[in-house]
Amino acid sequence: MTETKTKYPKAVYAAAGVGDIVVEQLRKLSDKAATIDTAKVREQVIAGTAVATAKAEEVFTTLVTRGERAFASKGDVPPAPKPQEPEAAAKKAAPRKKTTAAA
Repeated sequence: MTETKTKYPKAVYAAAGVGDIVVEQLRKLSDKAATIDTAKVREQVIAGTAVATAKAEEVFTTLVTRGERAFASKGDVPPAPKPQEPEAAAKKAAPRKKTTAAA
């Protein structure tokens, strides 16, 4: 994945990507169906997003609580190991295998 400077956080672009997929799928459905109640679809997407957001917040809170307990049970946490020098890390790295894209 290439890194480019962007105007917005990655989450904004991810949300736009999801929206683009939804629009693409709706267009496919509209070719097959006579009518689509876009207001109902919009309501369902908003409701689904709210449920997903609530679940994500719940999982995040659970992880934070668990992490806090893990730190509390360990007492003092030892410092993180020093990072390797760039040259030493480069010498240990194995060369990447070339892959070909399947058609």
